[in-house]
Formats: sequence, structure tokens, C-alpha cells
Amino acid sequence: PMEYMKSQAVLERTYAYYIQQTTKHDDRFFDVVAHTGDQLYLGYESEKLMPRFVEAVESTRGLMVTYDTDQNSTTP
Repeated sequence: PMEYMKSQAVLERTYAYYIQQTTKHDDRFFDVVAHTGDQLYLGYESEKLMPRFVEAVESTRGLMVTYDTDQNSTTP
């Protein structure tokens, strides 16, 4: 369902953002490992095979999960 894909897109974006804020891989000279231990991008060809997921990503552009103590979050 589209709402599931939207929530997945928001969670993946949130994870990618927050992993930049951690020291998880500091001793390995990179931020994210290229396998399912962190995340895996299968390339543009996979996007062509999953146009509804691309639609979900685009429709949630800029949305992330935050908590009220996040330093970078703002409240309306």
C-alpha cells in the first residue's frame, strides 16, 4: 500500500540523516556501509522497476521523524 511505502521512505530518510550524527563508523573512514547492515541502494534500474516507491519518496520529500529534544528540530 502507498501509505506503507511513504512511511518506509520517511524512516529510511531519517536513518540516513541520523547515521551522519553518530560515530558508528568513524574508525572505518566512511559513514554508511554499502550492504543491508546500514542501507542498500540498488541503482536507477531498480527505481524504474518500482515507480510507486519513487512516487512515495517524492511525495514525502523533506519529511523525517524527530523527537522534541532533537537539536535540529523546530516546532511550528
